[in-house]
Amino acid sequence: MRIVDSRSGEDLAIGKTISYPDGESITLLDFRPRLFMARMRVRSVERDYSKPGYPLHTVEQWVDGPIRWFHPAFAGQRVAFFPS
Repeated sequence: MRIVDSRSGEDLAIGKTISYPDGESITLLDFRPRLFMARMRVRSVERDYSKPGYPLHTVEQWVDGPIRWFHPAFAGQRVAFFPS
């Protein structure tokens, strides 16, 4: 099964880090697929917009992402999308 980052369109794998131009990044730590949803444990470095200067901070959390069976861009593949 492919895991695709919705924000960048890049393929994810366990242990892979994707960095964005604004300094934010995500790392996939664990992946548990189900029939129509997938649970993904991620470490994300993101901006804290509640503080002045918007500092970066690190968060580890479980995230649900949809699994698509018939997405037109991935002809017949089962694809999980990470909602970044």
